[in-house]
Order: sequence, then C-alpha cells, then structure tokens
Amino acid sequence: MEELSKMPEWKQAVDDAVKEFKYGDTISHEWLYEHFKIEPPGYGTAAAFKEFQFKFLAYVEAFKDDLLVSHFMYLRSARGVGYIIVEPEEQPSVAWSVLRHRIYKELNRASSSLTNIRLDFLSNDVRCGLAIKQATLAHLKTMNMRKLNEKNASGINGNDMQIGGKTDVPDAGNSGDDLGKADEEENP
Repeated sequence: MEELSKMPEWKQAVDDAVKEFKYGDTISHEWLYEHFKIEPPGYGTAAAFKEFQFKFLAYVEAFKDDLLVSHFMYLRSARGVGYIIVEPEEQPSVAWSVLRHRIYKELNRASSSLTNIRLDFLSNDVRCGLAIKQATLAHLKTMNMRKLNEKNASGINGNDMQIGGKTDVPDAGNSGDDLGKADEEENP
C-alpha cells in the first residue's frame, strides 16, 4: 500500500525534516529539491528557471515558517549549501542579528528613496514635507541602530528589560514596589 503524503509538498517535507534532522544539522538544497518534488531546470529557458526559483522560494519560506512555529526549529541560511537548524541556545542572538540587519537594510533603502529625488520636479510644499521626512528618518536611523546595538537589547543581560533607558522589569530580589523611584529621584 502506498503511503499518503501531505500536499503541498513542503508540508510533507516538514514532517520528514523533524524525523530526520536535529538542532545543528544542515538541510541541503538537494534534500529540499527532493522533498519538495521539484528539480532545478538543467538547460532551458530563463522563464522556466524563474518559475522554478519562485516556487522553490515560496516552498522554502512556508517550510521555514512551519518548522519554527510548529516545531520550534529556526533555520538560517548557509549560502550555497542549504539551511542550518539553529541550536535553541543560539536562536535569540541569531534572530536578533537577522532583525538588526533587516532594519538597517530597510532604513538605508528608505534613506536612498528619500534622498535621490529630482527636487526640480517638486513644489515647495512637497519639498518641505520631504525635508521633514528626511530629518525624521535620520533620527530613526540614529536612535534605532543605537538601541539595537546596546548590550541589553541583545538579551545578554536577560534580567533587565530596558525601554527608554529605564528598567521596567523588577529583578528577582525586587518586589516591584520601587519601580519608578529612580525616576522620582532624578526628576523630583
């Protein structure tokens, strides 16, 4: 009797990966091709290759999301090889690093979009609005990157959660009654 498999193929690949791999293992592209039941086109048209890429990337993203949410297995890319299942101990720092990189990239993309503009095509009102947006973005970039690079933001000191420079979560020896007292002493 033939074994039933889930559809779309990435759902079956999730079940197979959970059985076959453990934290720290690498899931190769070849393994994914085989379990997604797709094959990279050898020689063919650019359109066929593009279609393959879109399908593969869509399957990979769904596969990664399901592994993370359903099985607590976080995948990070190993360029040219496949995906590594991140050890739970490393997951917070890897996830934080990915977040920092994405924020930095998007802030730079927005900065480029707000800087490389044909000003001679803009009315004075639009120019004023642009200047405000550019200043706001510069402030966001400075503050966000500074905060994202702070020691506490990376989770190294997990006892304190710093928001706006103030400790908002009491430590183990603190009942929480004196939260905000440091603010009162600084700003009577």
